[in-house]
Amino acid sequence: MSYGIMAYPADLRVLRKWIGSGDVRLADSLANYFAASLAYLDREFEDDEPSLPARDAFRQLIIETELDERQGALYAYCFKLLCQYSTDYDMLPNQRWSGMRFGWFETVAAELKAQGVDFDPTDLVFSGPPVPLPHPSGFPNVGHVTNAEMPALLEKLDRFDGTGADPEVAEAVEEIRSWLRDCREYELDLVCFYH
Repeated sequence: MSYGIMAYPADLRVLRKWIGSGDVRLADSLANYFAASLAYLDREFEDDEPSLPARDAFRQLIIETELDERQGALYAYCFKLLCQYSTDYDMLPNQRWSGMRFGWFETVAAELKAQGVDFDPTDLVFSGPPVPLPHPSGFPNVGHVTNAEMPALLEKLDRFDGTGADPEVAEAVEEIRSWLRDCREYELDLVCFYH
């Protein structure tokens, strides 16, 4: 089975204002906006116990301060919708980070290390969400990089010149750099989902 990283430019200031804000009008408005996506999530989670309608989970993210620990995966997918809505930008291109097996992370990390770059690409998806969410028992994994953290990470990744590296690895590293550069240009943060 293959998976991928879905990388989004996101506005963490906006997301942190929304999550747990108690704003019922916002919750209802956005739940209506994402009705089709929430119906899809209902189909995906219909066999899970205990089940919670995706619309309810989505609204809880905005309205509640205490979330059901058993619904971590559903909340994470709902949070992904909020990330998409928080800016005017679409998901970033992920050609080298889709249709992949987990071993791809290790392959890229090994090539980076061989060139003296201390960066584990799994940090992009395992650093945790930028807002309080219950931990999913499975997918998706969530990670983030704040805009303020990006210059140091870009400086680190720029040490990788791709010399002697597998061309696909070089392209994968360049894709991460492009995500960070785009987010810097947009003055936004990066939130990544792995599923």
